[in-house]
Amino acid sequence: GLSFEAGAFVAGLSLSRSVFCQQVISDSKAFRDVFITLFFVSMGLFFNLQVLFLHPLLVLSATAILIILKGLAAFSAVRILRFPNKVALWAGVSLFQVGEFSFVLLQRTLDTVAHVPAWQTTLSFWSPVLVDAIIISMFLTPIVLRHFHRITAPYLHPPYRSSGLQNTKPDFADVPKRVIIAGFGPTGHNLATVMEATG
Repeated sequence: GLSFEAGAFVAGLSLSRSVFCQQVISDSKAFRDVFITLFFVSMGLFFNLQVLFLHPLLVLSATAILIILKGLAAFSAVRILRFPNKVALWAGVSLFQVGEFSFVLLQRTLDTVAHVPAWQTTLSFWSPVLVDAIIISMFLTPIVLRHFHRITAPYLHPPYRSSGLQNTKPDFADVPKRVIIAGFGPTGHNLATVMEATG
């Protein structure tokens, strides 16, 4: 049989293709804040400050290795799909953090090799190091993205330079007010209703 995590994932995939998808999403919004709170509480419980203070270089090195490997994997995947280097670079920087599903994989790995005496000492030392590195990579994401955008904006998004043209503001007075809604599911229907009511 499947584990709880894999079963929940398969159930989500099944519901995403059914007519109950929007209803499930709407009903689960009430628990979103609770789940987010529990997630960050669990991050605090898993984070081992003692390991970080005793082996700071080891934890930071593991964090750097995970970030580089994950970033290169994301960059390579986007380049294989023949997207520009700029898009691939942003994908690599945006997805360099190790996801929360890695905790599930790590726990399953520990449970699988726990009965092997030769691995117990090694895993008892490396598992908290990896957990700290994963959590640090998550919290580094918004900081790196903010500074990465600031540093690379002049190069990835160069300012537009007009070639002798005057800066004129376009006149949209004669343009008809039309809106195209791509898709007419529950969200599109609600959007059309609101726009018709507001004119």
